[in-house]
Amino acid sequence: MKLTEDYIAQLQVAMRSDVARRFIRTRLTESLLLINIDPVCIAAIHSVLEFLAYRQRITPESLAVVGEKFQKAWRVHLNRTYFIEYETLRWPYLRDYVLKDIDPNIRLGRCLDTGCGRGWLTSQLVISRLADSAMGIDAAGYESEWKERLAQFKGPGLDFVRVPVGDFGDWTQRQAKFDTILMLYVLHHSTEYWAVTTLQMLQQVMSPVSKLIIVEDSCSTNAPAKHDRDNINGLWASIASSSQIYALTDAFHIQIVLDFVAVQLLANFGDVDMPCTYKKVDEWEHLFDRLGFSVQKAVYLGFPKERDIDVPQSYFVLKLK
Repeated sequence: MKLTEDYIAQLQVAMRSDVARRFIRTRLTESLLLINIDPVCIAAIHSVLEFLAYRQRITPESLAVVGEKFQKAWRVHLNRTYFIEYETLRWPYLRDYVLKDIDPNIRLGRCLDTGCGRGWLTSQLVISRLADSAMGIDAAGYESEWKERLAQFKGPGLDFVRVPVGDFGDWTQRQAKFDTILMLYVLHHSTEYWAVTTLQMLQQVMSPVSKLIIVEDSCSTNAPAKHDRDNINGLWASIASSSQIYALTDAFHIQIVLDFVAVQLLANFGDVDMPCTYKKVDEWEHLFDRLGFSVQKAVYLGFPKERDIDVPQSYFVLKLK
C-alpha cells in the first residue's frame, strides 16, 4: 500500500461519518457480490474499514500490516475474480457507456491512453478496431503486464511506454499529434497541481481536430443521471448537495473510502498515488475551460451497471479552443 499519514487521516475522517459509513456498509456489499467477490472476502474488507473507523492512532506501518494480512488471505481469489473476470467487463463498459455514447460510429484513429495501468483497455482499442493504433503510457512500471498484452495481440499498432511524471513534458514535445487521447480515472489520482500540469502538457500532442476523452468518478447535482442502478442517485444528490465545497460533503467521504477499497485492497496497486482530487461535473468543466479547452460534451452517467464500487461516473469530450 502507498500510505501517508495525511491520507490515513482523510480515510479516518471519512469513515467516522455516520452517513458515509451506512452507505458503504450497504452498497459496497451489494456491488461486490454482483462481481462475484466471496462474501467472506467482503466481510474482511469491512473489517479493514472498521479498523480505520475505530482505531484512534493509525500509522502507515500499522495500516500496512493490516493490508498485508488481507492480501495474503485473499490475493489468489481477487486475482481471479477482480483481475480476470471483472476485467473483462471494463472494455464493454468503456465501449458502450462512453465511446459509443459519444458517437455510435466512433473512430479513434491514432490513440493515446494516458495512465493506462496494466494495459488491458489499451489493447482492446486496437483489437476492436476502433483505433488504428494505440499507445499506452503510465508513470508506474507495468512492464510485465505490457509484455503479456503485446504477446497476446501479436500485431502492429500497439505500444506501451513508461513515462515518469517528471519526464512527461519532454515526452509530449517529442510526439506526433494524436487523434484521440484517453484519460480514464487519472485526474483524481493527481494533485490539483499535477492535474492542471498534465492537462496543459497534453495540449502539446493535440491538433485542432483532436479529442481528449476524460472519464472520472464525478457527480452532478444539477443534471439527472443517465443511468441509475438501484435508484441511488437521489440519495447521492442529497449527500453531495451543500452550500460548502464538495470536499466537505459525505459524498466526497464515500468516494475516498470506496476508492481505497478498489485501488488498495481489490487491485493492490501500491504505486498509485491517492490525493483524492474529486470534483463535481461543473467544477471540472470550469477548470477545463480555464485551461483553454472547449467542452464538447459533459455527460453525467450516474450509476451504470458493471461497476465494482458505487461511485458516480461522468465523461467529458474536450477539444482545443
